[in-house]
Amino acid sequence: METNAYKYHIHVIPNSLKVVTGKNWRADPEKLDRDFKFVFSKNCATISNESGLELENRKCLLENWKYDSFTISPLFQRVAELESKGWLEAYLATILQENDKEKFLEWLPENVKDFEEYRIWRYWNPIKLMKPINRL
Repeated sequence: METNAYKYHIHVIPNSLKVVTGKNWRADPEKLDRDFKFVFSKNCATISNESGLELENRKCLLENWKYDSFTISPLFQRVAELESKGWLEAYLATILQENDKEKFLEWLPENVKDFEEYRIWRYWNPIKLMKPINRL
């Protein structure tokens, strides 16, 4: 049961992450953007992402950014929950599955069990946002 929102974010997330983690991104004046840019450039900018999943960047942000005070915290809490269950990589692979089938198929053979466990869990535990996500 994949919603249109899920399908939309599968394509938006990798493109957005590439932009906001790039050297040329200029943070908007609001606190969320400034905090994100500071934490990422201070702690995470030099991290390698050899897997193509941006797993290392996301883990770094989870470890270093105090996102709880922002309205986007439910999204980061979900990522933190996936990381605690050992499924962050499997979640990121679903993004890869839609955007780069070849890399996904290279990743899958060694990760079938985790990927299937995550997909079953996600089906029964869709993310539910209780209020709008406002960046300002």
